[in-house]
Amino acid sequence: MGIRISGGALRGRTLTSPNGAHTRPTSSRVREAFFDIFRPHIDGAHFLDLFAGTGAMGIEALSRGAQKCTFIEKNPKTFACLKRNIADLKLQASTHLHFGDALIWLHKIKGPFDIVYIDPPYHVSSEFYRKLIETLKERALIHTNSFVVIESERPIEGLALDHSCRRMGRTILTTCQFPEL
Repeated sequence: MGIRISGGALRGRTLTSPNGAHTRPTSSRVREAFFDIFRPHIDGAHFLDLFAGTGAMGIEALSRGAQKCTFIEKNPKTFACLKRNIADLKLQASTHLHFGDALIWLHKIKGPFDIVYIDPPYHVSSEFYRKLIETLKERALIHTNSFVVIESERPIEGLALDHSCRRMGRTILTTCQFPEL
């Protein structure tokens, strides 16, 4: 069963997803909540979709007016679906696709990004999230007023910056904005 784009120019289009349990697509409820919150910030944004899976978040951002999206995914079957979704929707001109480990790619890609969406497997540690955020800052992949949004199952401990959390069922969206870098 595919994932349906819920808003914007590509509304109603379906994304291909791999068979099996190695992906956990962001639910339509969470995607809708995210885009309701970030609606004023999407138009013209440069979006980074870390642990992109099928690309649902980044593709939805492009559908709703983001200018560019960079996707990073390391699962080969899932990356193949991501590539197919980008091709089927004719989004190649506004996307950059990277296969492999997110932390390695964060040292290779160029930013900055206006919105970074981080959705790794739910079992990762709070330390892993802190390392991702530090790398984003150190590599200048975010700028003043960038947003970093983390999708997780439990609260993230020890974030040394202002953030807000919104729970939707089992999912928590933690949002960090960077007023000063």
